[in-house]
Amino acid sequence: VGLIGSKLIEQIIQNAARIKDSLGIELIINGLSNSRKMLISADALDPGNYAPLLESSKTPANINQLIEKMVDYNFTHSIFIDNTASAEVPRFYERILDNNISISTPNKVAMSSEFNQFIGLKSLSKKRGVPFKYETNVAAGLPVISTLENLINSGDQISKIEAVLSGSVSYIFNTFSANGPDFSEVVKEAQTLGFTEPDPREDLSGADVRRKILILAREAGSEVESTDIEIHSILNDACLNAQSVEDFYVELGKDNQRFRSSVTSAEKENKRLRFIASFEGGKGVISLKAVPVNHPFYALSGSDNMIVLHSNRYNRTPLVVRGPGAGADVTAAGVLAEIIGIAGLI
Repeated sequence: VGLIGSKLIEQIIQNAARIKDSLGIELIINGLSNSRKMLISADALDPGNYAPLLESSKTPANINQLIEKMVDYNFTHSIFIDNTASAEVPRFYERILDNNISISTPNKVAMSSEFNQFIGLKSLSKKRGVPFKYETNVAAGLPVISTLENLINSGDQISKIEAVLSGSVSYIFNTFSANGPDFSEVVKEAQTLGFTEPDPREDLSGADVRRKILILAREAGSEVESTDIEIHSILNDACLNAQSVEDFYVELGKDNQRFRSSVTSAEKENKRLRFIASFEGGKGVISLKAVPVNHPFYALSGSDNMIVLHSNRYNRTPLVVRGPGAGADVTAAGVLAEIIGIAGLI
């Protein structure tokens, strides 16, 4: 129960009565865990009182024991929610699914790992007849993976994916201009506003974007690994190798002129800089590009994400999904939507 988890509980409280009245679905919480403690009960937990209940728990957090309890209780229609970014929790997905427990998660570690794990979890979900949902892996609450699934299931073929998949980097380049503050100052502002990770290199390196475009490429039917996605880094080696965030900003400041030249050149041609991930012909590329006024990415604003899907059916005019692609509220809303969807399936 971190930031996304707490927002999810808030939304469950706010919507529980409506969901029960309109859909006939009663959402019951039987277990909770944070990084320190966990609480699991055969009786329903009070979501409005979860924080003190969890804090007063004497049981240390242990994912293995949590799963054992879930299996022992054998609740019908159980759903396991992983709201972490942990690499440890996804190691237990196979065991959870194998015990007929559904999963909903924004954690992208499992589905961006080796392709064998990606296809293995999907196959196990199908074999056991238990939903495994991860819509929020790519763009928070935006319906991207489900849109791809619908296209593929209905016989369409994806020829190309283009996407702006980082809300933080999107904000930075929507804010940065030829006549505005230096690039390093715009990055600092984005960090202060909470758009970036505490170390902005986690966003600017392109590693997270690679995980997202990898998942989309796989959903589109390509058997690809992360090595098939090439990153043309925004940052120079001195920035990437800086020993601390403070040192990173020193090195980034030394590189301000390069960024200023790039944005000035783009604006002279009436173009805008965008950090774009694309996938076509079995290969992916992530790079900073200057896009013209008639390009879908030109009009992006704030921290919006945009995914552009080219397919056999959408060949003249591509299918576009746009909206907030980051934030605890929209991510939690996406998870809640999956919970409701899973409840309708089981």
